Amino acid sequence: MWINEYFDRPHIVQALCGIRSEWEEAADGASLARVDGSVGMLLADITSAIGLTSEEQVQVLGTSLASELQEELLTVSGGNIKI
Repeated sequence: MWINEYFDRPHIVQALCGIRSEWEEAADGASLARVDGSVGMLLADITSAIGLTSEEQVQVLGTSLASELQEELLTVSGGNIKI
């Protein structure tokens, strides 16, 4: 499988566990199996967690989604963010 060639498996597991924890916190105790969420935001979380560069993140997300998420996160955070 390609993932063995490029990524350290423990790093990927740790990154995905971190994302799950963040989504559980955001869900405020609700089951993640029943929570509606943004697929775009999940993809952004994954690209960030596995350490992709900003350019790689834009490649994965596509220019339109990356721009949309950038605008949304800047509005929410009021500051600079990395996508």
